[in-house]
Amino acid sequence: MIRKICRGYKYSRGIGLVGTLSYVFTRKGRLVKVVLGGNTIYVRKGTKDLMVAVSCLFSHEFSALKFLLPVNFSGTIVDAGGYIGTAAIAFSNMFPKAEVITIEPSKDNFDVLNKNIATFSRIK
Repeated sequence: MIRKICRGYKYSRGIGLVGTLSYVFTRKGRLVKVVLGGNTIYVRKGTKDLMVAVSCLFSHEFSALKFLLPVNFSGTIVDAGGYIGTAAIAFSNMFPKAEVITIEPSKDNFDVLNKNIATFSRIK
């Protein structure tokens, strides 16, 4: 059991001990609610969801974009290939006045995306 927890912690950087335990002990394919970078999101156990979420919301994958647009940018940002919505959330956090439109063709990913952006009024 300790080995399982340690292995789970390796892949769940940024979600804390409670999030890690929740993730580790959830059955594969189920949704897990975690807090990452101050955002509550859902990821599917046994997929790349958590790794992508950590990259977007904890490792600041998109931080270089801060230098392309002013922080008060109030235009529209399009996230084509939205996956589970973590990039759209990162963009929304980075540019609090912008509207973010995210597009995802996969129904399974889109369902998780909708859960993840439900509290973000500027993400469509």
